[in-house]
Amino acid sequence: MPFLDILGPLDAVVCTNNFPPQMQENGEAVDVVASGKKLTLAT
Repeated sequence: MPFLDILGPLDAVVCTNNFPPQMQENGEAVDVVASGKKLTLAT
């Protein structure tokens, strides 16, 4: 689902799938890997 500005500011992110995500801190960011996809989030 894409983020739409009309919904207001993004306050949280939820990951749902059959397998738990792997999270790794990289300095000022966090990499979240799940189902073969990688998201990099600023902290």
